[in-house]
Amino acid sequence: MKQLFKLSMFALIVVLFASCGDDEDNTVDPTVPKSSFPLVLMTQSSGSIDGFLTAFDELPEGDVDPTNRFNSQDVASSQGMVTFGNSIFARDFESNDGVLRYDIEDDGSITTGSFIDGGQRMKVHVVSETKGYYADLEQFNIQIFNPETMQRTGEVDMSAADQGEEVQQVLYMISRDGKLFAGFSAGPAAFATPRDSVFMAVIDIATDELESVRIREGASFLGDFWIRTNPFVIDANNDIYMTALGEPFGGDNFSALNGEGRLSKILRIKSGETDFDPDYEWDIANQLGRPSVMRSLFIASDGSAYTCLVTEDIKTPELFNQPAYRFFQIDLANQTGSEVQGLPLTAGFGAATLLEFDNRVLFPIVNEGIGFNGYYFKDLGTQEIGEQFKLIAGGRPRSFVVLD
Repeated sequence: MKQLFKLSMFALIVVLFASCGDDEDNTVDPTVPKSSFPLVLMTQSSGSIDGFLTAFDELPEGDVDPTNRFNSQDVASSQGMVTFGNSIFARDFESNDGVLRYDIEDDGSITTGSFIDGGQRMKVHVVSETKGYYADLEQFNIQIFNPETMQRTGEVDMSAADQGEEVQQVLYMISRDGKLFAGFSAGPAAFATPRDSVFMAVIDIATDELESVRIREGASFLGDFWIRTNPFVIDANNDIYMTALGEPFGGDNFSALNGEGRLSKILRIKSGETDFDPDYEWDIANQLGRPSVMRSLFIASDGSAYTCLVTEDIKTPELFNQPAYRFFQIDLANQTGSEVQGLPLTAGFGAATLLEFDNRVLFPIVNEGIGFNGYYFKDLGTQEIGEQFKLIAGGRPRSFVVLD
């Protein structure tokens, strides 16, 4: 029996080592234990950009006051966060431009590492314990940093990706199979999309060299404004799905939501490829009922996928604060979808990022008309939908993440 046990343990160790690839961009390190407080919530105060940051050891229920917890932290900017291991990366307490590493300790306390100075709305993507990338909207580049020491270590030369436009901005990054995929915009002003095309830089993570620039006509604005919404996802087939928002503000900032210029689309990069799939383009907003604005993509552990779309007649300024969005369950491969029944309308422009925990998908819902501000759940087993928890202080949800 002892010999059998030794052989079994040896086989298990071999499997564990074999499962660790040589690529730099493994996003989950099985040797790093998950925090005892694996859930981190960021809220935003009403009428402001400040908010609160706190960690939970279990999924909250009922009424929740994030300002009154032992580990609650004030933050001056609630733009959102990304995770790696037991850490999150976000703006610092004082809202300085750049990125700070916050570590979630086993006792639930939130400590901080070093700060990297940078520009506004910085995008961050971590590929390993010692390597990550960041970019901001003030300059067209991608910086390399060490997440462990929080030191800048280099820069990707993006000169070959220059489209000759006045404003060029990296909008979002994702990695797969040793490549970094960075969607970027190019136009005469920030968030302007004069060309009916999307742009993507493909970078080799091992060498940090710009490998190619991919351009796809028939869509525009590949990525998103903030760090808190996830516009790119990878499915079980290792395919990348990317959202192209079109003209997010429809040209005239005070025009009614009539769909002009708001042709939200989803594009795909198949497993093993670095260019857009020429046979895949989902004009999702029109096909699901009306021209719209799309926020975020999410794929649950059972393979079900979700997004958030405007479904109500509304003028552009009200997109930020008024409940005009509904969540949809979608089939990305077959390009079909329908509303998730039982979820209220939500003011989803700034808070549409989903997460999964304890076999539940969590949906942020902000709707003053029904007096709800917090999260609903969908149980992936029973398909039950209901209220998970309600925020009674600290503002509205802005980002809720599960540590890797």
